[in-house]
Amino acid sequence: MSALSFKIDKVKLDTQQKTVLWNGDRIPIHGHMVCSGMSNRFMVYFVDRKYAFIPSIYMPHQRLVVKFVYFEEIHDYFYLADTKETIYGYYNTECPELNCITVNQPIRELCY
Repeated sequence: MSALSFKIDKVKLDTQQKTVLWNGDRIPIHGHMVCSGMSNRFMVYFVDRKYAFIPSIYMPHQRLVVKFVYFEEIHDYFYLADTKETIYGYYNTECPELNCITVNQPIRELCY
């Protein structure tokens, strides 16, 4: 499977500052968001600019997508959590830069 979009049923937000261990490094985070649905999860960590370029990854055994986002975008993600519209998670194993959470059901089959 190279790509999947799924409807998100639950969203959990946490704005506590902590650190997470990622590939042997301690990364300071300004909070995180966990979205779940259809047995999949999408976790967004809100980080300083120097960590925002860590590539998104899909972990197939856990059915989990992890994405690092610059913390100034946190309010955009909170808006998604509060919206009355259906939100979707999307991941693409071949092009992880396309991994996202959106109000539109993404249809992406190719990398550009």
